[in-house]
Amino acid sequence: MEEVLAVARACLPAEEAALLPDTVATEVLNSENPASTFKPSMLVDLEAGRPMEVEAIVGGIIKRARQAGISTPRLDTIYATLIVMQQILVLRRGSRTSAGA
Repeated sequence: MEEVLAVARACLPAEEAALLPDTVATEVLNSENPASTFKPSMLVDLEAGRPMEVEAIVGGIIKRARQAGISTPRLDTIYATLIVMQQILVLRRGSRTSAGA
């Protein structure tokens, strides 16, 4: 979340970036309802064996980071891992489709 915050601050106009305190990531995590049954869309896709929105969600942040000259080693690792997971999902789905044909 710290890397996402750094990218957001670099990409927003200064007056908007100033509205993002250092504690925003902690505040978001602390505001989560532990009783919630909400699942992020990428998890729903993963559980259903569908391609995830890796590029749109994580790739977009990384692209903005590169444009702003921000280093994002944790996001890079997450992105690479999700891409591999997505490729495996697509391959498995393809082999199920082929086996059923």
